[in-house]
Amino acid sequence: MSLSARRARTEDAAFIERLFSLPHVEQFLNAPSRDEILAALDHANCRAFEELECHRMFLEVREDNGAMRGLAERFGFVQEGVYRDGFQNVRTGEFKNLCPYGMLEHEYRYGETYESRGPLS
Repeated sequence: MSLSARRARTEDAAFIERLFSLPHVEQFLNAPSRDEILAALDHANCRAFEELECHRMFLEVREDNGAMRGLAERFGFVQEGVYRDGFQNVRTGEFKNLCPYGMLEHEYRYGETYESRGPLS
């Protein structure tokens, strides 16, 4: 079997919207609106460190979503703490802890981590 991948396009918005309603997805995420999905697709080709000259990127992951936390760490993101009850499920009202992850430009470009840099001078 052969698989191929392509970037998501505007015509994929309905499919992406349906993905957020899958039982194993909706327990971890609050679904974005159609407009939010379309806005994200408009920026899908942008690379933060190269094109936008960002210094820092971040994402937040529910503490109990071990698969996504592992993926973030494999991509080089560093956990920066825990926001207690930082995520509220809009359907159930339940609160969960949220873990912020960050990546700095030098970590992306050179594979350096905060711990490997040593004392700042």
